[in-house]
Amino acid sequence: MIKQWNRLTAIVMLAAMLATTLLMGAAPVQAKSKTWKKIAIGAAAVGAYGAVKGKKGLAIGGAAVAVGSYLKAKSDKKKEWRNSRYRSSRYSNTRYRNTRYAR
Repeated sequence: MIKQWNRLTAIVMLAAMLATTLLMGAAPVQAKSKTWKKIAIGAAAVGAYGAVKGKKGLAIGGAAVAVGSYLKAKSDKKKEWRNSRYRSSRYSNTRYRNTRYAR
């Protein structure tokens, strides 16, 4: 009886977490390329653990998440680089360079 209650509680909690995650949308803070890189490393470790222990599902899932996170980190890094180049060209104030007002 206790085992059934534990399962029921776990299922309800999982459903509540998934519902809040899916219904609330994206988090207000955007994940940067460093975050995706760390997720990729962690997922690769989970995949390696699954491969060593002989658990196919864990190994495949970890590898899939690792590849996806790596690709996302790579594209985010490229996007961050583009944004930094745009900002440096757009907002670099060359008007007061080499004058007495320059700091």
